[in-house]
Amino acid sequence: KSSVDIYRKVLMEGARCIEIDCWDGDDGTPIVTHGPKKITLCSAVPLEDIAVVIRDFAFLRSPYPLIISLEIHC
Repeated sequence: KSSVDIYRKVLMEGARCIEIDCWDGDDGTPIVTHGPKKITLCSAVPLEDIAVVIRDFAFLRSPYPLIISLEIHC
């Protein structure tokens, strides 16, 4: 089951570059997952949840900019 935990973990380890694969959810709300629902075994996390983790953890371990590679498939 996918969660925001890995984003929190890497940010707390000082990562300065993360990737987010954004797709349309069933209700049109953006979700983060590895690929289209019909071809991936990964579950999805709302993009809003990832944004909250970035807001809360991105600069706790490092003052340097965070590079976000945002793959938008919406």
